[in-house]
Amino acid sequence: MSRMEVGRFVRRFDAIAAAVAIVAAAFVLAVGAIAASASTSTLRGNASTVNAASDCSGATAWHFVLPAGGDSPRPTFVSITAVFKSAGTVTYSGPFTHNDTQTPDDGTGFVTPIADTLLSATAVASGSDADDFFVLSSIICSGASPSAISTTVFDAATNAAWAGIEVAPASAYDTSTVTGSATGTVSYIFFTNGTCNGDGTDAGTVAVGTHSITESALAAGSYSFQARYNGNATYAGSTSPCEPFSVTAPPTGPAETSITTVVFNAATNAALIGGNLVAGGSVYDTSAVTGGATGTVSYKFWTNGDCGVSENVAGTDAGTALALGSHSSPEGPLTARSYSFEAVYSSDNTALFTNATGSCELFSVTARPAGPAETSITTVVFNAATNAALIGGNLVAGGSVYDTSTVLAGATGTISYKFWANADCGVSEDIAGTDAGTALALGSHSSAEGPLTAGSYSFEAVYTSDNTSLFTNATGSCEHFTVAILPPGPESTTTRTAVFDAATNAALIDGNLTTGGSAYDTSTVTGATGTVSYLFWTNGDCGVSEDVAGTHAGTALALGAHSSAEGPLAAGSYSFEAVYSSDNTALFTGSTSACEPFTVVSGGVGGSTVGPSPTATPTGGVLAATGSNSPAQGLALFLIAFGLLAMVGGALAWKRRRS
Repeated sequence: MSRMEVGRFVRRFDAIAAAVAIVAAAFVLAVGAIAASASTSTLRGNASTVNAASDCSGATAWHFVLPAGGDSPRPTFVSITAVFKSAGTVTYSGPFTHNDTQTPDDGTGFVTPIADTLLSATAVASGSDADDFFVLSSIICSGASPSAISTTVFDAATNAAWAGIEVAPASAYDTSTVTGSATGTVSYIFFTNGTCNGDGTDAGTVAVGTHSITESALAAGSYSFQARYNGNATYAGSTSPCEPFSVTAPPTGPAETSITTVVFNAATNAALIGGNLVAGGSVYDTSAVTGGATGTVSYKFWTNGDCGVSENVAGTDAGTALALGSHSSPEGPLTARSYSFEAVYSSDNTALFTNATGSCELFSVTARPAGPAETSITTVVFNAATNAALIGGNLVAGGSVYDTSTVLAGATGTISYKFWANADCGVSEDIAGTDAGTALALGSHSSAEGPLTAGSYSFEAVYTSDNTSLFTNATGSCEHFTVAILPPGPESTTTRTAVFDAATNAALIDGNLTTGGSAYDTSTVTGATGTVSYLFWTNGDCGVSEDVAGTHAGTALALGAHSSAEGPLAAGSYSFEAVYSSDNTALFTGSTSACEPFTVVSGGVGGSTVGPSPTATPTGGVLAATGSNSPAQGLALFLIAFGLLAMVGGALAWKRRRS
């Protein structure tokens, strides 16, 4: 090739290389702009991130929420940095995707080591195009419902709640009760003052339901315990109120103990009236000892009125070393004369309480009357459906009844009932009644008889004495009643309903509930008997517009019972319907309530997973773009390098041509 041809080639090559370099530079600028719009940006949560309505304090699990709406695909969080009151700055590395508005989309939330308070948060997010960066508009805490913890101090010597009379040296431990079925651990702190002031000393971290370690050899003074529930994924942590208690100084000598006694009738378990008992009866002695005393009680019994003094005789054992509060053994049946009891208290700590002997407790047994007391018996027939006495002695056909009886006060024995399908207990027809209960305890009613057709019926009650020397047997008057003809048709019923907030157990205000809440239905059916069932729909017209069946929210429940709680519920329309089923369609028709619609409206509820309104105004600036090189940027760099090499090659060729 001639020198002239080489020169022309080089000049052409230089022109091509320069053009390539210019194109590459333009491409880089374009790609850079595109990459900047599609790379990551730092997004800051706005002022609603932490607010009183959400109250994200004391939680251990957190969710971060984007506004609803936006382009598809939704952006992905590369990382989230949260600042907590106790844990400080915590960074959660992604990527994190979300379901509509919530991150992460698996529902687990981000976890802190202990219950904490969220102060602020930022997120590094990848957007879909230049005009669609998503701002972190709110943060909701979930997975940790509020908890409560209460404490009770126990006396380690008696394993009973602290009574406030414990004497030094004493021992104590703390117990706690945490909200519902909360699990996890409880930490106890013990203070040597009554106000939980200062740091206190560790009294153990134990499983929920376990008491603290025992604090022993406590001198006279004021003390206190405080417990902290450490929370878990279900319940947030909480701290109990300060639990003060005191230990009193030991007395200089034992307290003087007193003991009082009262003799009881063994048949009636009531104190003797006037200190007298009718011959043939039995008795036992009771005692009460000075408050706080511990030990045992023993009883002696004499067949004279002065505990053996006048006759110089020892009493018979009526109970030895019994627990305080126990009565003596029964003594009897007794004949007419004078008797007496004596109770002896034995202290189990004579340094604190002296032994004591009660006063002689005398009583008399009077001669039995010439004959047994004449027993009387009265009866009343009751409506088995209403458990109320028949009004005017009448019942509507289809109903059932039972008989009741009252026997002379003090009488003992049993009661039996007979039932007749006529009005005079079988006299006019000379027929035996049917058994409606035999040898029942006094106060028991007969068996229920029915359903009965229109006509006349009767009951009779028979009292059988278990001590005919004291009370005669007795038969009640014939108790007749009438069953009236059934009305022409059953009575129509009306079922009314009201939807209640499951959290507050109050009726919904204006038929509205906040997102994340739960609701149940209630019903009222007046006068009728039977059951009620409930259905629930996820629309506002009980499935009419969509022709769908509701889901069961309670079947064949007792009247007055509410439905199962439905929730937590997302924003939208819902409805309940109640169905009353009569247990006697001859008296009451079944009925179905009107459709009971209600609405769940959006709102920031702590622990819910519902995002803020799509119209929430984002705050915080979009910072300078960052991120790694894209494939387009790599191609541009290659073209620039190629252009530069071409220009260098052309220059070298020109130099050779001139030389």
